[in-house]
Amino acid sequence: MTAHAEDTRRILDLLAQGKVSVDEAQQLIEALGEPENAKTEPEKPAPRFLRITVTKAPNHWRPHEKTVNIRVPISLIRGGIQLGSLVPGLSEKLNLRLRPDGQPIDFSKLNGPEFERVLREINDLSIDVDGGREQVHFHCE
Repeated sequence: MTAHAEDTRRILDLLAQGKVSVDEAQQLIEALGEPENAKTEPEKPAPRFLRITVTKAPNHWRPHEKTVNIRVPISLIRGGIQLGSLVPGLSEKLNLRLRPDGQPIDFSKLNGPEFERVLREINDLSIDVDGGREQVHFHCE
């Protein structure tokens, strides 16, 4: 039993014995506050979409120009990863191809919690392409 639960039980015992009133017991319990493990931030809802935009760098002839703006359902990405794990050798080929580029993602182990971690890391990620002439931006919605 936690310290918070013990203190609450003692206050309720005092109430049952008639040593404190209901109002006093309520004030004492409120003074204890919430137990530490209950004081967690509310969880953000899981993202449902991954927005991918490709923007051309501005120059003196034109401002920023979006050439691609797509919204991919996260469920489709999950399904693709699961399907890809069923194809023999595919994840090994992807891992070998991505490793020299510094991308330590093992698609064969990309399950629920690991997938959520990757999504958090990808959110608001921008990559310069073609010598900085274009930029790919990833954002979770």
